[in-house]
Amino acid sequence: MLPDGRLLRTGSGALPGSRTWHIFKWGFGPYLDGLFTASNYGIVTKLGIWLMPEPPAHQPILMTCPREDDIVAIMDVLRPLKISHTLPSAVVVAHALLALAAEAEYPWHLTGGTRPVPDGWIREEARKRMLGIWNIAGCVYGSPATVAETAAAVRRTVAAALPQATVLDVEEARQSPYWDHKVRNMTGVPSMVEYSRLSWRGGGNAFVAPVVPLFGEEARRHMEIARPIFWRHGFDYIGEFIAATRDQHHVMMLLHKQPDEMERAMRCYRELTDAFCDEGYLPYRTNVAFMEHTMSRLDPVFRDVCVRIKRALDPHGILAPGKNGIRVDGAPAPRSRRRRGGTR
Repeated sequence: MLPDGRLLRTGSGALPGSRTWHIFKWGFGPYLDGLFTASNYGIVTKLGIWLMPEPPAHQPILMTCPREDDIVAIMDVLRPLKISHTLPSAVVVAHALLALAAEAEYPWHLTGGTRPVPDGWIREEARKRMLGIWNIAGCVYGSPATVAETAAAVRRTVAAALPQATVLDVEEARQSPYWDHKVRNMTGVPSMVEYSRLSWRGGGNAFVAPVVPLFGEEARRHMEIARPIFWRHGFDYIGEFIAATRDQHHVMMLLHKQPDEMERAMRCYRELTDAFCDEGYLPYRTNVAFMEHTMSRLDPVFRDVCVRIKRALDPHGILAPGKNGIRVDGAPAPRSRRRRGGTR
């Protein structure tokens, strides 16, 4: 629904009586559907979702690695497996603290809430729960024969390139709430396990989520950027890399005590956003409070075109003013500059 109340049917749906609306979404062209993603140009009232049929067979691939610098080899192993669609699922590579935040009691006695959780505590708590420093979860789908052959090929590849990795027995691993959640997630069974993280330090959370090329050195560089910023503001690095086809999403949780640490968390979030943008890594989503700021980091031509479309469709700024930094007045958020590698 457009701001003036008219219904816009996009793609093949623009043809009255269309029988291919949800089959061929691009239609005759131009392809407009994307305009209504992460924007404030209209209200989506109808959509089609392409579901994946339940496959005849599936095989989760669950692995752990013991060292933080293993992230380089892990992502380099995953890249060809993802590009070739050998591993069709998204592959999650989660740091131990991300898993522990959903299961373990926060060690206030060790940190006072102002220092990072000690490495020794992380390793010991991870060991109790069949977790490594990095925890890898993907899944193979298809016919029984295809699944068996592909899973075996993945294990051979991992054994050759990642001898330090431990491939877990799926049924044994599912005794762990974390691994059981991952298996459920990859087979279409909802689970609320991950939401327990929100209570780990006191209810406050903001996601920081830049997109990264799918290379191991890129993941290592991201760790180098992120961790000192979290630590400088008194928070833990709690993150994971999610391998898509040609990119990886570096999803970090800024968990803080609400409302005591809100101001400190906001400063941390802004510094993380600026640090990643300075290095050429754009967040694919951001906290509501930082939509204006993130848009201000983009090319002014892009912002101008977004504002022009907003004016054309919603001249009075009725719908979600400021969503993703797009307003009818087009006034950019104040942009302060920072030197690469420094603090603001």
